[in-house]
Amino acid sequence: MSEAGERVRVLVVDDSPQARAAIGEAVTQVREFELVASAASGEEALALLPQVEPELVLLDFRMQGLDGLETSRLIRTKGHRPALVLVSALSRQDLPGHVESCGVAAVLDKRDVSPRRLSALWSSLQREHRPAAQTA
Repeated sequence: MSEAGERVRVLVVDDSPQARAAIGEAVTQVREFELVASAASGEEALALLPQVEPELVLLDFRMQGLDGLETSRLIRTKGHRPALVLVSALSRQDLPGHVESCGVAAVLDKRDVSPRRLSALWSSLQREHRPAAQTA
């Protein structure tokens, strides 16, 4: 996770140009975030990862080719460790029950993507992943 004062490197992955633009716009409005890249597919995201080294990946659930779950699994298999957030227009109960097993840290409804929500989500993820020595 980013050190204090450093901006969080974010990669947005969505096969819809409109959704990619809207999520990217929300990311750029979060002071502590830096949008380092966007990808139109899981395959493109996997190719970009070593180049842009994101700390947070906002990943669409439904995409042509590799979907969000398979892309998440492959990101983890290749040894990358960004926080993975699945973004979906489906409600949480309509998603497969095994979402967390592929390395996804959180699920976010596309309708809830806003600068405020992204900032709160990142804060929550940092608290959950902070080493025990730092939580005291």
